[in-house]
Amino acid sequence: MKKLNKNGRNVPVVCSDVAGIALAYKRRRRVLTYKLLTYIAVSAGALAMLMMLGNLWMNLLAGALLGGAGVLALVYAVEWFTFVTAGSGRHVYMFGNGLAFSEEKDMQFCEELAAEGYALVAVNGFGYYKFKRTQPEAWSFSVDYSDVAPAGDGFADYIAIFQSGGWEYICSCDTIHWFRAPVGTTPIYTDNTSLAQKYEKLRRHSVWSAVTGLAVAVVSFVLLWIFFSSASLPVAILLGVLLGAGIGIALVMGWGIVLNHRRVLRLKKRATI
Repeated sequence: MKKLNKNGRNVPVVCSDVAGIALAYKRRRRVLTYKLLTYIAVSAGALAMLMMLGNLWMNLLAGALLGGAGVLALVYAVEWFTFVTAGSGRHVYMFGNGLAFSEEKDMQFCEELAAEGYALVAVNGFGYYKFKRTQPEAWSFSVDYSDVAPAGDGFADYIAIFQSGGWEYICSCDTIHWFRAPVGTTPIYTDNTSLAQKYEKLRRHSVWSAVTGLAVAVVSFVLLWIFFSSASLPVAILLGVLLGAGIGIALVMGWGIVLNHRRVLRLKKRATI
């Protein structure tokens, strides 16, 4: 169940009773279980193809499929395990949708988890959001991309600017920073010019990620091409996994770069009108 705040954004209704919290928990656990089983099945099928096929191109295809599905299976395995054991005091880890092209979805699921009793405490470089079990609360979340790291000069002044607008600092991952505020607080960015600058910084972050993924894919492909006839099955599988993971990262981040470039152009055009 959701409602609209004064900024027109959907905000989850806080689960104020035990039954509501239990229902939300079961629903999220069921979705995670379906996703995990799906990617395990795809990974198993790709592995079977690798073990039966002898053609290089088919092996590359099966290896790429195994790499992509295997990474996603691992991602959801971590989510599923931490989520089903959250009652024992463990933290919950949830994989983000990708800030490069779905920032709004990431902020939305942070709000949903806060309403279900999970408070955001950290985000790591692998894209996992770390939550701790707490009382259900209603918060709005926002993320900002800057040139200042937590250990750098001027970080305290940077945070103070957001605090003056009612936004509480939560955590950082390098130069990406997360904030929360009571529902209805004025958004961090309210004009097209500053929004364009924000997404230009996000675009630069995405470029480095795309280049890294592409480099991993190219190196894996070259090694698999050179050593295909002599490589053992475990080595071929490893190279296939790296190839698939690298291609997946490059494609996803490349699409994010395109989307943010178009977003920046639209915002700059609106700012000049």
